[in-house]
Amino acid sequence: MPLNKLTRRTVGASVSNLVIISGKFQVGASGAITAGTQQGKMFTPVRTSTGLYTITLTGVGAVNIIHADAGVIEDSATPTTATRLRKADNATRIVQVQCGANASPQTAADPPSGSWVTFVAHVNCNSKNW
Repeated sequence: MPLNKLTRRTVGASVSNLVIISGKFQVGASGAITAGTQQGKMFTPVRTSTGLYTITLTGVGAVNIIHADAGVIEDSATPTTATRLRKADNATRIVQVQCGANASPQTAADPPSGSWVTFVAHVNCNSKNW
């Protein structure tokens, strides 16, 4: 049986509601998001506190976040930032990315100026408004 027929049978209707939202934005001085650098659609990033970025998914109705991931791309041969996904919340449609110093113990820290914060979220949603 071809894979596409098998997939349609096992996941059924959920495939038609699957949306992949991905993007990136650049960080400037003091961890602030550099204006005009957002690449991608259907999300709004905000710096919440030191090293913490809250990404609100937009253009979708109620969602079920199936998977989310994030990272930092530094303009450096020796990266200094560790990144982890702090929170994914279906009710508020947010994904939070926590950046920290790549050291032990790890503490919250802004990525170096010029770095890109990247993310991807796979969501199952009941309405798409794009």
